[in-house]
Amino acid sequence: MTTALIPNGAFLNAELDFGLSMLRQVPVTQQLVVSPISVIFALAMVQAGARGKTKMQIDQAISRGAADGAVVDYYSKLSRAIMTSNNGTQARIANGFFIDKRFNISNEYANTVSSMYSAKIESLDFTQPEQAAKTIENFVSQVTSGKLQNIANADTVKDAFAVLINAIYFNAEWEYKFLKGSSSNRTFNTTNNTGRLVGKRLSRCEQRKVFDKTHCSSGRPAGVAVIEFVNESDEERLYAEDQDMQLLSLRYKDPSYALNIFLPKNRFAIEQLREKLDGAYIQHMFSQLNMTSLRISIPKIKIETDFRLEEALMAMNVSEMFNDSADLTGITDSLRLKVSSATHKAIIEVDEDGTTAAAVTLFKLIPRFAPPESVIFSADHPFIFILTKDKNPLFIGQFLEYHTKGHMWKPHALYPSIIFALLLYNGIVVIFLRPVCDQGQTMGGSMENLAIYVPRPANKFTQHYRVAIMTVASVDKMHNYEEALCEVCEKTLQFST
Repeated sequence: MTTALIPNGAFLNAELDFGLSMLRQVPVTQQLVVSPISVIFALAMVQAGARGKTKMQIDQAISRGAADGAVVDYYSKLSRAIMTSNNGTQARIANGFFIDKRFNISNEYANTVSSMYSAKIESLDFTQPEQAAKTIENFVSQVTSGKLQNIANADTVKDAFAVLINAIYFNAEWEYKFLKGSSSNRTFNTTNNTGRLVGKRLSRCEQRKVFDKTHCSSGRPAGVAVIEFVNESDEERLYAEDQDMQLLSLRYKDPSYALNIFLPKNRFAIEQLREKLDGAYIQHMFSQLNMTSLRISIPKIKIETDFRLEEALMAMNVSEMFNDSADLTGITDSLRLKVSSATHKAIIEVDEDGTTAAAVTLFKLIPRFAPPESVIFSADHPFIFILTKDKNPLFIGQFLEYHTKGHMWKPHALYPSIIFALLLYNGIVVIFLRPVCDQGQTMGGSMENLAIYVPRPANKFTQHYRVAIMTVASVDKMHNYEEALCEVCEKTLQFST
């Protein structure tokens, strides 16, 4: 049994106006299908965590500024109503919030989107982007019965804080099916090829004459296509009209659903019609629907659209959430977030049996400023370590090199050094010779040397060349050549005096 949803005129107007605004973002010559409700649900999830100007813009777009409680209550009920369709109608709507497992969201936000919007909240490893994207893809595919694919990839989750998804699916049979044998190929006038018919309302007789001419001629004029139509004659269906348009409402087996076709009476006046339509006008036309005997001919429809949602929303004055000034602190206060990209994809197929439609909306949330690249910590050079207990240093040390088990590990500076001091008339050349204990070798396996020239001080002079050979025992306790050099020079000069 379908969950009753009491229509709310303000919300219906806002939704219809929102959908028409999306429609107006593309040229009138371009085929299009979008799901305003899918985008609105995704925006409602963002709105639940938005504050300030960011929230105000979303509120205005989806509810004309209704109170928070009213927004959540209405769309929560709408979600449940969609999910409880009957009479064989399959209708699903699902929200998902896929977050990088390194981050967290506020408990209040999690409770709102999970309890009121039935959102699935799942932590994923975004450092494995292909696997994370596959999980998101599977979510969309399951909701839409595989109708929509290639929504998420590795780039979708790269640098993301979270990916927010709404997916919707609809599959239903007509309340009164068209007969299979009623299908026929007919002409469809796509554009005005002569300019002659613009603004001219055709009578039924004129419509028949134009049809006969274009359908029977050996060559089709420009702007005319032959496509497959479904037809029925003298059947009672819901219908309304005014001076500018005809409205046909075809109900499905669950009569709470209907396909409503707004047909301009002026053949090429669709642009004027879409500019004229708004939520209030459409609701007025719905109120005028009555059962009327009709001869119906409508084309089979198959449209798939990748919609540039980010550009559309910004043009529709929902721009703040994309800026560095975005305020989404209700989602988390540990990072400053913004929406970096918005994706919308939809498909619809209409034939004599019924309709299948699906849509998905994806928002990628990132920190306002891209997170810095990971700091590299590669301990490939000497370091100091401290092992602590409640910050008390239990152990402290420094690691300078590795020595295999079975050999003593000892810093080079602690090895005894042999020093040759060659005393010249104008200075001293000091040569350090030091045994090197390499990995796997014993002391004395090789020698390391270093020669340093030190100019003789002006007040010290000798006419003799002397060589001082000594082992300076104190070098064992010195930490570098500089200390050793100072002592050797001092002793050498004393020796030469």
